[in-house]
Amino acid sequence: MAQCSAELKQKLAREWVESRYGPDEALIYVGIDWMEIHRMEAIQRGWAPYEVKAPDDGSPILGQTRNA
Repeated sequence: MAQCSAELKQKLAREWVESRYGPDEALIYVGIDWMEIHRMEAIQRGWAPYEVKAPDDGSPILGQTRNA
């Protein structure tokens, strides 16, 4: 993982959430899609004990666009 990603995104986001919300008060949504869903296990471990979800984790439906 790039060190800049950890320092500029992950660390700051974690500090912000922890300073405002307990694990029972927050649900963390991450912006990964169905092609990256293999990353969810590590993301969930990294955010524990917070609950983490990826709202775009379903595969696309043929013939439909996301913006329709």
